[in-house]
Amino acid sequence: MKGTEGSCSHKNFDIIKREETYPVRGEDTTIIANVKVCRDCGKEVFDYTLDSDNLKRAFFQYKKKHSLLNSNDIVMLRKKYNISQRTLAKLIGCSQATIVRYEKGDIQNNTHNSVMRMLQYTENFKELAELKEDELDSNEIKNIKEALVNQIRDNTMNYWPMDTPGEFHTTKADQYSGFIEFDFNKFSLMVQYFAENVKELYKTKLLKLLWFTDMYYFKEYTVSMSGSRYLHQHYGPVPQQYSLLLGMMERSGIIRIDETITPYGYGEIITTTKSSKGQFSEDETEILSSVLKKYGNMSATKISDLSHKQKGYIETSDMECISYLYAMDLK
Repeated sequence: MKGTEGSCSHKNFDIIKREETYPVRGEDTTIIANVKVCRDCGKEVFDYTLDSDNLKRAFFQYKKKHSLLNSNDIVMLRKKYNISQRTLAKLIGCSQATIVRYEKGDIQNNTHNSVMRMLQYTENFKELAELKEDELDSNEIKNIKEALVNQIRDNTMNYWPMDTPGEFHTTKADQYSGFIEFDFNKFSLMVQYFAENVKELYKTKLLKLLWFTDMYYFKEYTVSMSGSRYLHQHYGPVPQQYSLLLGMMERSGIIRIDETITPYGYGEIITTTKSSKGQFSEDETEILSSVLKKYGNMSATKISDLSHKQKGYIETSDMECISYLYAMDLK
């Protein structure tokens, strides 16, 4: 709580919300804080729990502004590779106590943040683990190898049949993939998310929701969420080889695709019985929720028309891959 806290002998208090500014690393950070106020005399009363919570909010806001991983992101990173705080500390070059502080909400330094963000991608993690192998004990190495096997197994490249077009065999990360490799597991979870949360999710609408999600995520974090490549087609941007991707998901029981009659002919509705809850980081959840709120209630026709007005679509031709650099021009 900023300023001088009052004290009083009264016992009736209210919790009010108001803007307060906290200095975080020499930078003023404004949040909506919870403040305890005496109902009888109007004085502010210091409350340790509220003040600690407000400070955590200020830290979270600072991290968001500067694209720093939040504490939940760091925990999820460890869970992804089944590693302890001690192991992560060895990999990024700090003490276990430092990781504990980061996971409790302390702000990490830029070097540690850059390394941890890099480790979110399996190939980077594998490379660093190999470089640091001499510093790891046998159990740590065993856990990491098992986790990497699972990650690689879930990676889309292991699902493609031999006659799949060559584009999907490439592991090249460039401006057309959002500077990361394609992640089939993440793509599937994104499909599940919209299938769970959008009533009567037509395929045309789903494909646009995926494009807007990846583009907005790139605009915010300079990498895409799924690594999908999107092509310019008549009804708007679509993920490359989307029919194959959705077909694989249907055969795996992740989604169901049902044909239905619409005023415009036949349509395909995507549904799922699977849950994507808890599978996304806070950054990813925020972007997904934002896209859902903005476009979730739009008709397939309206969201397609809107995608046609985006610079990335206007400046590309039929079947041309759309660069993620156009994300900066989203309307």
